[in-house]
Order: sequence, then C-alpha cells, then structure tokens
Amino acid sequence: MNYLPDKETTFEKKVHTAKEKLFKKMISNEEHILSQFLPPKKEDKYSLHPKAHCFQLPVKDDINFIPRILYSTLNQDKILC
Repeated sequence: MNYLPDKETTFEKKVHTAKEKLFKKMISNEEHILSQFLPPKKEDKYSLHPKAHCFQLPVKDDINFIPRILYSTLNQDKILC
C-alpha cells in the first residue's frame, strides 16, 4: 500500500525551502516587514569572487533566523544579492 510517492519530500526539506523563500523575499523587497532586521549591507572595494550575500555577518547565532540563514548561505553556490 504505497500511498506516498517514491520521491517523497521530507519535512526538513520543506522547512529549508520555506526558509530560503522567506530570505529571498526579505532581500528582494526592502519594504518587507522583516527586512528591517537584516544587518547592514557591506561594501566591498574588491570583487575577486562572487559572494553568497551582500550583508555584514552578525555574531554567529544558531537560534535566531537571520544570523542562522546568513551563515548557512555561505556554504551554498547560490548568489542571493
């Protein structure tokens, strides 16, 4: 009795996708209600390689959403800004 498809998406993947979507919306819309909590953007004088995002990194924090998502994007190849 296979009620679920073989390529079942786990709950963790769904949560991760939702967090990425929220973060992208916060970055792309400056009037988003949560964008006021983003750290200031940093200005790089040199652009030797593409950065994952354009924000100053706050103190590393595994509890709050914004520091956690900023640090997690550093390990990805996606460029968000």
